[in-house]
Amino acid sequence: DIVVYQSWSVTYFNKNNELHRGYNVYIDETTNQMGTMMNVGLLVMADRVFCPSRYVMRHFGLVGYKAVLLPLGIDCRYFQSEWKFNEEVGISMVFPAQFRVGKRQDWIIGAFAEYIRRTGDGISRLIFPGDGPLRGEMMAYARSLGIEDRVVFPGACSKEAVYGWYDSVNIAVVASVSETFGQCIVEPFVMGKVVVCTPVGVAPEIIVDGVNGYLYDSVEDLCGVMCRIAEDEGMVRRMGRMNFERRVVFEWGRITERYLKKAEPFK
Repeated sequence: DIVVYQSWSVTYFNKNNELHRGYNVYIDETTNQMGTMMNVGLLVMADRVFCPSRYVMRHFGLVGYKAVLLPLGIDCRYFQSEWKFNEEVGISMVFPAQFRVGKRQDWIIGAFAEYIRRTGDGISRLIFPGDGPLRGEMMAYARSLGIEDRVVFPGACSKEAVYGWYDSVNIAVVASVSETFGQCIVEPFVMGKVVVCTPVGVAPEIIVDGVNGYLYDSVEDLCGVMCRIAEDEGMVRRMGRMNFERRVVFEWGRITERYLKKAEPFK
């Protein structure tokens, strides 16, 4: 049997390569003990496990001998025909995510407030598409720091709307405690955006710190990255174009070919 372990689902095949059963598998800081045991049991009984990132592979050493690294593909709408750079938006950043424990929008808000205090930036914005139990708390936090007019909370958004927010900026930011893969990392990457991210999910595999994006692990680090980005627009252009040119690795066609090749022995 084969298990494809993704951030939101697992596809389970028998040796005749027929769909045996579909499972919903998601293991993170919110998963209860019983759910974790059931999910791990599914992985143990499989003959092959496809993992979307090395981050996932490290957390499942028990099945490492049968694990295959295979990233997820990205919706074709994110593959623009031409690279785009937005003028007059400063270091405006987007982070689409649920407002819940582990997403840490407060890190981004706190770093941005300190960045504004240090630089006097008057045009940049933070944009947080999404909803969840902590949304009101994050809005209150922005108000307490005096930057409520610089932080946008558009609420729950469709994929089209999220794409539009990405398209309006040059930089994406991620503050998650964990990601099994990280659509919020890869979607802006394939659009040619600079990605500023905690070292989770696929980020360490596609982002070289200071070369085509930034990795950080504290509010102070993130504020420092914001200041560096603001000082060099040319660097933002170079990084974004570099990511745009590497986007093909996340095309579903290529990933499907790799999957079929690895699954061939089990047909």
